[in-house]
Amino acid sequence: MAHSRSRWKNFIFNDNIIKYIKKNKNSKTPILVENKSDIITPICKNLNFKVNNGYSYTKLNIKENMIGHKFGEFIFTRKRNIYKKKHGSKNKS
Repeated sequence: MAHSRSRWKNFIFNDNIIKYIKKNKNSKTPILVENKSDIITPICKNLNFKVNNGYSYTKLNIKENMIGHKFGEFIFTRKRNIYKKKHGSKNKS
């Protein structure tokens, strides 16, 4: 699996999150994650997280195929452009 990070730099993961997960394994409350560059580890499987996308927190449920990726890969940080439909011009006769 190709990562943008060099292998010799090792993985980035906040130790406080791991301690919190181990302590509150059966809790239903989502875990707040500030750093999108943290790696999703197998401990995180089937847990709910709220990841900061720059201005708010977005819910994220971790599944088996997400392990090894980063939190930021599953969070959108930009708004989608929504174009309103223009009403047809009315012909004056």
